[in-house]
Amino acid sequence: MSFPEDYYNVYSLVTNEKTLKHIKLTTIKLEDLMNKKFTRWSYATFLNKEEIYKHLEKSSLTSKIHSISVIKRFLKYKRRDNTELYRLYTIDLNELYETHNLDKEEQKKTSKENESWMEYKDMKKHLDSFIPSYLMAQEYAFYKFRDLIILSFYILQTPVRLTNLSELKFISNPTQELRHYDTKYNYISKDGNKYKLVYNNYKTRKYLGQLEFIIRNQLLINMLDKYLNYFFKDNNEEHFLFTKLDQKTKISPVSLEQAIRKQGLFHFKKKDITLNLIRHSFFTGFFKTNPSIKEQRKVAIESGHKYTKSQSIQYARID
Repeated sequence: MSFPEDYYNVYSLVTNEKTLKHIKLTTIKLEDLMNKKFTRWSYATFLNKEEIYKHLEKSSLTSKIHSISVIKRFLKYKRRDNTELYRLYTIDLNELYETHNLDKEEQKKTSKENESWMEYKDMKKHLDSFIPSYLMAQEYAFYKFRDLIILSFYILQTPVRLTNLSELKFISNPTQELRHYDTKYNYISKDGNKYKLVYNNYKTRKYLGQLEFIIRNQLLINMLDKYLNYFFKDNNEEHFLFTKLDQKTKISPVSLEQAIRKQGLFHFKKKDITLNLIRHSFFTGFFKTNPSIKEQRKVAIESGHKYTKSQSIQYARID
């Protein structure tokens, strides 16, 4: 069985045989789940979303994504893509994609990571215990302190990617909101008793845009205070937060990764503690808590994870 040509080409002309086959198979699958043939489908068929989702409740996440994509394709084929129903299915599909993307992040684990694997909570517990006594020292070595903060940035809060920190500049006395500074860089500044972060330059910028966060972890705040006051006390100008020994030249993403490895070996006695391992361990622990869609979206944004932004669900009549 095939379907109308306009149905296949509703978004754009489809000439790829693999894509044509995928559209056909996923549409047939939805027919089977609903026990209703395509020729009997109409706009009204999909009005009761609760009933539709009962048909999908035993489906895998990927299968649910395929089924809702079929529904959206059908509504567009029927020229109902300007309706509230189409918008709500779009929101639901985006949320499923967010869950799917986070699942993928959790599952990527290399053989080296298996050998050096540590639970995220155990890494955090170690730093929670180590840092307070470390901050009581009278003298500090620049590289050791710098590298410990780098590791802490990724463990004491949701771990971002390397570029977020390699392009991070500290501004001691901002003359304007951080979001208005040159978007070539990322920025951090003291904001009351906390630190404010603005990310402009990072891997998924084109999908997520400019991001603003507040650092709320008190140990990380205390470390930043000590680091800046000890090593950059006389530097009131805009400067990179993580630099070489000259305290001017920024370090590369490669140097950031090396810092994580060195600190991982020192603190956890594991030779292959990498940012990827930390992120994967974080997501593994995160999913064990059975997070809500809202929590997943929050973590996705915090970690700079690519996803399609969706609007807030509104209670509205569907005509």
